[in-house]
Amino acid sequence: MYSPVASENETVPRSFALHANYPNPFRQSTRIVFDPPWPARVSIEVMDLTRRRAYAKAPTELAAGWEHDIEVRGGTLPSGLFLYRLVAAWPEANARYVDRMMRPR
Repeated sequence: MYSPVASENETVPRSFALHANYPNPFRQSTRIVFDPPWPARVSIEVMDLTRRRAYAKAPTELAAGWEHDIEVRGGTLPSGLFLYRLVAAWPEANARYVDRMMRPR
């Protein structure tokens, strides 16, 4: 079948993208999904609204690519609204991304 629309398969993203965590709200665990355009060392921190660290995930080395995810096991967190910070480090620089997640009662 012929299509006049050309499709281009990129092997890696052009820029870093942080997607919403899923599921959100979550009970036991949630996945933070992102697209790194370069190999990076990625770490995750979850903080309460006063910016006290409630959870931290050890840094992970990841290749460039689409839809990488890191699981956050938050079953021991109290219910409430939390911020999470994803830090991606590569040889040239560091990038920090912040978003929010909810753990219901």
